[in-house]
Amino acid sequence: MQRCDVTIATRNPKTYYLLIKILKALNLEFVSCTPDSGLANDARVVVTTKVESVDGANGTVVLVEEEPDPMTASVRIMCAYFGISNPKEAIIGVDPGMRFGLALVIDGNVIYTKTVTSPPSAANLAQKLVKHLDSLFPESALSIRLGTGSRLYSALFLRSLGELTKNTNIELVDEKHTTIPNGYTKDQLSAILISGRPGRPPSPKDTRLTNKRGYIRSLRNLVRRLSDNKKRMSVKEARKVLQGESSLDDFIDIDP
Repeated sequence: MQRCDVTIATRNPKTYYLLIKILKALNLEFVSCTPDSGLANDARVVVTTKVESVDGANGTVVLVEEEPDPMTASVRIMCAYFGISNPKEAIIGVDPGMRFGLALVIDGNVIYTKTVTSPPSAANLAQKLVKHLDSLFPESALSIRLGTGSRLYSALFLRSLGELTKNTNIELVDEKHTTIPNGYTKDQLSAILISGRPGRPPSPKDTRLTNKRGYIRSLRNLVRRLSDNKKRMSVKEARKVLQGESSLDDFIDIDP
């Protein structure tokens, strides 16, 4: 029997459905079976729930919750797929803009990519990734590399990011020549390329913004777009956000 990439070994129909969605998003080939089936023996990675057990598996067994979180499950499955157990370095690349691309790259392997719709959503996902990576690989170096192609959105991301674990390094990266056609979305590919470029540490001025007309217009359009025209941000409110007197979080919802 030819060895497959991943086997889903569960009797739980809801878990099975959710794992199919996760594996399809990761573009991994998979088969499914019950935990006691011999199919699990031939898989590179076996994914099952914490309340089930798989006997005789030759590959790496990944245990997930019965309702697995897509991000954490994806990271653990991909790390198992690449045989990553004690990595030297994990880097989160961030491409800021009207849509944010994020990419997690561990020891040169692209592990997870995601596109989100706002600076707070991007910062929230980065925080979750940092927390998860710190629990998986506490001895590994961890960096967030943020592109500087959009002054407005990189500053808003840094403001939303808040405090991270002590071993997390933040770098600002020149975004020139980071957009190349590929199977990923434009934002995600740019984030992957950003992750591979060393940058400089941020300074206080990187979060300061002026009341440029373009910034005000961009913020107002963002709030209107993300609320399906149900919310409006006034010019005065936009200026307060730019000056740091109020937060963009007060006007938009964070992506799930």
